[in-house]
Amino acid sequence: MTRCLIFLLCLCCFSAAAAADTQEALTYAAKAESDIARNDWAAAFVEIRNAIQQDAKNGRVRYLAGRIALHRGDYIAAENHFRAAAAGGYDPAAIDAGLAEVLVKEEKYGELLDDIEPGNRPPALES
Repeated sequence: MTRCLIFLLCLCCFSAAAAADTQEALTYAAKAESDIARNDWAAAFVEIRNAIQQDAKNGRVRYLAGRIALHRGDYIAAENHFRAAAAGGYDPAAIDAGLAEVLVKEEKYGELLDDIEPGNRPPALES
C-alpha cells in the first residue's frame, strides 16, 4: 500500500513538472513568434532553442523551429522539425506547406509527391 502511494505521489509530481515544462515551452514559443513578426530571426532562434529544451515533443514548438531553420537555410533541420511537428500533432496544413517548401529546396521531388498527396494538401499547394 505504501509503495502504491509513493508511486502515485511521484506520478503526480512528474505530471506537474511536465505540465510546467510545456507551459514554459509555450511561453518561449510565443516570444519566438513575436520575434519572427518583428523579423528578428536570431532572437527567435534563441527562444525556440529554449522551448525545445523544455518540451521537444510539442508540435507548435517544433513547427516554429522548422520555420526558423527554413529561414536560416538549414533545410535538413527544417525537414526534421516539420516532421517532428507532425508527430507532435500540429496543424497538418501548416506542416505540409513548410515541408513542401523544404523538399523543393532540397530537390526531393519524389519524396514531396509521396509525402504530400493530392487532395490532402492546403489549397495553395493544390493549384
